[in-house]
Amino acid sequence: MILISRVVVEGFRSFLADELPKLGHLTVLVGKNSTGKSNVLRALNLFFNNEAQPGQAISFSRDLFDQSRQRRKKRVSITVDFTLPQTFLLRKKLEHLETLGSQFSITRIWELDSQFRIVDRYEVSTSGKNVPDAGSMAQQFLALTKFRYIPNQAVPTDILRDESQALARFVFLRMKDQSHANRLMEELTSAASRMLKEASSSMELTSSPLKDPTVTISTLIQMLSMTGFQARGSHGGVVQDAEWGAGHQAFFLYHVLRTIDTDYSRFFGWRQATIWAVEEPESALHHDLETALASEFRRWTRDSKYRLQIILTTHSPIFTMAADVGSWVDIEKSSTSLRMMPIQQLVRASETQGVSTWIHPILSHPWNPVILVEGPDDADALTYVASIAGFDFLRFVALPLLDLTEPSGGKDSIINYLKRHQSLIPNRQREAPLLVLFDWDVSQSDLGKATNAYGRNGADHILKMDPRHCDPLLGTDFKGIERFYPPKIILEAHNSQELVLGIASGRPYSISRTQLLSAKRHLLRRLKVVTDPGELKPLERVVQDVERSIAAILVPQRSLFQG
Repeated sequence: MILISRVVVEGFRSFLADELPKLGHLTVLVGKNSTGKSNVLRALNLFFNNEAQPGQAISFSRDLFDQSRQRRKKRVSITVDFTLPQTFLLRKKLEHLETLGSQFSITRIWELDSQFRIVDRYEVSTSGKNVPDAGSMAQQFLALTKFRYIPNQAVPTDILRDESQALARFVFLRMKDQSHANRLMEELTSAASRMLKEASSSMELTSSPLKDPTVTISTLIQMLSMTGFQARGSHGGVVQDAEWGAGHQAFFLYHVLRTIDTDYSRFFGWRQATIWAVEEPESALHHDLETALASEFRRWTRDSKYRLQIILTTHSPIFTMAADVGSWVDIEKSSTSLRMMPIQQLVRASETQGVSTWIHPILSHPWNPVILVEGPDDADALTYVASIAGFDFLRFVALPLLDLTEPSGGKDSIINYLKRHQSLIPNRQREAPLLVLFDWDVSQSDLGKATNAYGRNGADHILKMDPRHCDPLLGTDFKGIERFYPPKIILEAHNSQELVLGIASGRPYSISRTQLLSAKRHLLRRLKVVTDPGELKPLERVVQDVERSIAAILVPQRSLFQG
């Protein structure tokens, strides 16, 4: 789910002023320590819960950006843009919020009054116009969303015990009608086990020595003040939650919180969505647990029934690759700076800056099919079209971006790369294969070399663009992906003197190799402003060919990565 689509932070802690221009289902913030990553999460916590830190109201002495040199008024401002998903429904008595539409902004401002006390106010705008009665409208809308901030130093067992009332209600509502006390206790235990079924299954998949977690309840009186959790250890005995390893505590915590926070039935329409702000969820997790939790975050945020959006800070390449949107966080001119990056570029930047550990490029994007193409323009063009056509789970990358040690792309470099790393390719997840997509003019000889270099099942994973998809106006002079571009933008580039075409009535356009090479960036720029699917049909068919090849490889497992 995507509910928050943009965030602007001004005057808060390390922020003079900057923004996250786009958020996804799962958004990651990556950067070195003390650059202000967590301040994005704290700003959102302040916006939703009026707390800069859990249990701490805003304090200008602690939370205001040092603006003494700018001589600005003491002021903190946080703006959040909302885009309501179809699953976000307004119940009766809230119909007046429909005037906000499906896209609007809420700004919350903290400043000093005449008595030097901190006061806050709201501004609400839709379609560029301010909305009257902003305070009431904003508060009623924000009450429909559960915002949970999970700091890095949080102790899982403490959070679970803090949520004992919610846990008890969740179990109680799932009990069958029982009148006798002993049968009531049996049903309580059964309901608790059902609540934790998914968490139990996930723990088993990570080869955890802990099995069958359940709520610790000894009497009916304790039903509304649960004391914790227990599980069966590999030795057969009972292990209380405080004695679990830190990693299993954390892994279990997220499953239970997801169960509680996304149980919308108990709110009778007064809650419609959940947003988590999580600091470094990889802490205390070994690699298998880290991969499992990243996979769960990815699954939960893409499943519309959970209505969950997650923003997290991380130093982990695993969590970074699980995300669909990411930003690099740094300090520039004494203020936190946010810079959006494609996920693959963000992973590599994190490695080269010493933020995250190195992961072999062949194993990048463990949840997405990776398609190696001959150049960065090919990758940009296909990524753009895939996003419009609904295939944004595909990762089109050029070799130098996949592996920063590779100086160049092109078919020869790709073939040599496959040959050198052939033994690693089978280690990718089966549902996220590595494929190669060559230009339409690649020779059969080179296709054969690439197939052999790939190794087992190479013929299924080595593809070339089908020239039958091209517009007849673009003939064989157009070497490479540009032959699949809309003829309209080729002609526009000619008219703007970005290239020189040979134009003859009834014949395809002609162009020299030099002219085409010099115009590549201009043509890509023009392509990325085309939004008419009809004009993009040749490239869309190339993407569909790739998707069909992957589906043929996977068949029953296709649903694991499509969403």
